[in-house]
Amino acid sequence: MPAFAAAGTKPKPRLLTPVTADLSLFSFYDIESLSNVFSIVAYTPRPGDTVDELEVFYLVDDAALVDSLDPHALVAAIRAGNPGLPTVDVSLHDLHTIQGNLRLAQLIGLSDADQVCDPDQESSYPQDLRPVCDTDPEFDPATHPFLAGYNSLNYDTTMLALYLAEVFSDIIGHRKRLADAQQVRSFARTPQQIADAEELLAQVLAQRPVFQPVTAKTLRVHNDQLFDEKNIDYMPRYIGWESPAAKIRRAMIHSGRHLDVSRLNELQSKVALKRLLGMLGRQIKESEKLGHDAVITTVEELYELLAYNVADCLGLAQLFRHPTYSSAFDLKAGLLAQYSETVFTKKQTVRRDRLAIDASSAKFVGRILAPFTALNDIKTVSFNYPHPEVAKELNIQPVNVLDECVRFFEEQVAPDRAANAAQAKAYADFMQIVAYYRSIEGQNFNNSEEYAERYGLLAQVIDEIPKTPNNLPYFHRDGRPSSCFATFSTGGIHGAEVDIATFERDSAAHREGASMLEMAKLFYPTPRTSSPRRSASTTCSLCPTARSSTSVWCCWARTRRR
Repeated sequence: MPAFAAAGTKPKPRLLTPVTADLSLFSFYDIESLSNVFSIVAYTPRPGDTVDELEVFYLVDDAALVDSLDPHALVAAIRAGNPGLPTVDVSLHDLHTIQGNLRLAQLIGLSDADQVCDPDQESSYPQDLRPVCDTDPEFDPATHPFLAGYNSLNYDTTMLALYLAEVFSDIIGHRKRLADAQQVRSFARTPQQIADAEELLAQVLAQRPVFQPVTAKTLRVHNDQLFDEKNIDYMPRYIGWESPAAKIRRAMIHSGRHLDVSRLNELQSKVALKRLLGMLGRQIKESEKLGHDAVITTVEELYELLAYNVADCLGLAQLFRHPTYSSAFDLKAGLLAQYSETVFTKKQTVRRDRLAIDASSAKFVGRILAPFTALNDIKTVSFNYPHPEVAKELNIQPVNVLDECVRFFEEQVAPDRAANAAQAKAYADFMQIVAYYRSIEGQNFNNSEEYAERYGLLAQVIDEIPKTPNNLPYFHRDGRPSSCFATFSTGGIHGAEVDIATFERDSAAHREGASMLEMAKLFYPTPRTSSPRRSASTTCSLCPTARSSTSVWCCWARTRRR
């Protein structure tokens, strides 16, 4: 007999399985969509001596091209095009086949359940295609890989949802036909109506959903729509909220196992994958077959395209190993495990707005500080600190931080600004920054519906407020600037240090090079009309007066000595 918690008893908190990058499995995947070829590659590095896995899914509209594909030649081309690829077991999947599509659905996870994390919730799709969620008791990060893409929250998950919805569309149609037949049966009253309804129901039950392969051309149309100006910033807008594709994508995200690697580095989340790999000195493979109107016409071009697809997955795996990404993964995974309210409700069911490992830092802060209530914005920008309620508890008065900064600067940095030129300049520079912050004080920049309902104020646009110089050096006590500086902005204050010696050395080298260039221009003008050696005098670009040709050389020599 099941045991029930006593009334009023708080449910025992559910906790996620702790995960780290080192102990977890990842399938790094990427999509390519051309007008006649659609491909997905998933690369799964395995720990220790276990051989890595590489799965290549391809959909080629040209049947003759598919027939000419040689698996051994394709694998050889992939290895030749990716010299950094470790030893791997390669699996090829033709997406014209049922087996290929079932394997893709198993890898990605296919469900349209309203709450995919509840294994008992009904889905239109077979139960064995439901993704194992990170909230499931059987979830093992060493067995069930995270599906890692780059910019995948925006593009790849949307494209995959569109693909799976197209291919398995007859399952949805069959479910609808069955529901309609059952409804007809429930409304039947007369013997004839009942007989007709039961016959209709038997016919529907006897039918089986039909596998409906899609074409690469159709997927390319979807791809182009995603990159259209109205969708590119938020591609899921294209599939709406209640479409089959939208429900599939929502289940992917809610499973907790889809990871957008770009979001682990929030400062560079918009930087292209290849640029980051180039900055790290990694191999970058380019293909001429990916233009807007590219068409694959030969099997060699197909091999090249798939090798390129593999290169992006391999590069993503290398990028993820960088501490910037793997450490962020560990940190956020640890927060999910430590703070159950990031994933679970008070009743210990999975939240509809649950966080995943790639959620933003701001989302984590908000959810941890106020897990079950909304964080309401204040009416306007204020520099008063602390909050009046906190100040009352501490029996202190709130202060305007900006006013306090000005007071500190006037008393500690520039007390003699009327007589000291260095202090006067430091004060003038500082007050430019103060002026910018004064211009946003008391303004509202929140354009959300919640804010409008609460306060009814129109939102200003922060970018329309004129910027002032925002770099300010750290000053010595006498007002002289140091080699360190702070950059002020609405997003925070960031400090750095200038390497003065290197800067002066590079500046001197630049001046010397510029001087030599000016000499060359004097003696070899463009267009060349006359020789400066034949002129009585020549204007030297380094001096304000006319000089003879010999004195020009003296100017250059003096510049060299400097």
